[in-house]
Amino acid sequence: SVYQIKARGARLGGLGLRAAVEAASLNHGILWLTLSGCDLGDRGAALVGSALPMTSLVHVNLQNNNIGDDGATALATALRANPRLAVLGLHENELSDEAAAALAASLDLNTHLTTLWLNDNHIGDAGARALAKALQGRNTTLRRLNLLVNAFSAGAAQQLSHACAAKSAQVLRLCGKVVGGSSLASYTSRVLSDADVELACYDAIQCEGMHFLWLNDNLVSDAGCFALADVLTFNRTLVLLRLDANEIGDEGGVAIASALTVNSTLHTLTLDNNLLTDACTLSLKDCLSTNKALTRLSLTRNRLSVLAQKRVRAHWVRTGRAGSALDDEYRRQQER
Repeated sequence: SVYQIKARGARLGGLGLRAAVEAASLNHGILWLTLSGCDLGDRGAALVGSALPMTSLVHVNLQNNNIGDDGATALATALRANPRLAVLGLHENELSDEAAAALAASLDLNTHLTTLWLNDNHIGDAGARALAKALQGRNTTLRRLNLLVNAFSAGAAQQLSHACAAKSAQVLRLCGKVVGGSSLASYTSRVLSDADVELACYDAIQCEGMHFLWLNDNLVSDAGCFALADVLTFNRTLVLLRLDANEIGDEGGVAIASALTVNSTLHTLTLDNNLLTDACTLSLKDCLSTNKALTRLSLTRNRLSVLAQKRVRAHWVRTGRAGSALDDEYRRQQER
């Protein structure tokens, strides 16, 4: 039986879109509607919105359709009366603060939406704060909010961060790359510095359900790692920490490794593309000797010598992790 309608990169035109919407309205076995890259515009989005209450759709993806504030507002209005929709994708469109405010208002009434993708739009401080306020209000169902690559400031990102933490957010993406966990929000506006990392750490502590923390592709240096090390020392929920593509040197690497000697829950750590040298390998080996939870460690594109990488790899295997993943340049050279 047909359960989804999917069109990618096709210019449907008015007749094609009406046919898709009518099919979803008449056939209540259709649960997914994916129309990405179809140049729907505001009119197309409004047409989808007007039909939503008459469908059984639980997943609607309207990615990359030149949808602006008017189209998003029409969809937000439909959300208020829709009892089924769980996932709405409006990423890679032309949404600004007006659209974000309309969607935020609908979240206060909607009790079914769990995932909202708004990344790669033009949402500024006003829109981000409206969404933060909505998260602090009556909404209890939203678990994934993606706002990567928008235009709001670090201050608005911080407000979103606190709102997500208050809701026990499990996924939280901050300023260009992410801070997060297992199922709530993501947002971005610029690259994180060490000071921003301290805020991220505060949220990780406050949110006991947060499992994943992404801080890759930022400007985190040794100072930021000291704050992260404090979190890892007593946090018992984080299982994944991404720190690849930053500016972390040996002092930061040593701080993280030392914290992991007492951490028993983190199983994945990525430190690729940083500034680590052979000076931190002893601490890494000490960490591996005492920490039995870590099963994936990534160290590619650092300044470690081949000899240092061989020693870390040998210690990795010696500590019973032969079936786990240690990703380094030495392994890649051996595979060539």
